[in-house]
Amino acid sequence: IAGDVVVEEHDAEQKEFWVVSSEPIRREERLTLDLAPPGESLTVRVVESKPVMMDGMVRHRLRLAIVD
Repeated sequence: IAGDVVVEEHDAEQKEFWVVSSEPIRREERLTLDLAPPGESLTVRVVESKPVMMDGMVRHRLRLAIVD
């Protein structure tokens, strides 16, 4: 994922992450999510992308599914 994102939630059972990004990303796009720590990289697919207001700025909440 280009730039930094903030992980809001991780659902291990559903194999999903909810993150907030400053950049919009299209649904179905495949990306690499680099986690720090532990320094792990995951391939993810954008399931949902919607704009949200945070601290007076438009951000994008993304639901990412981990690709096996």
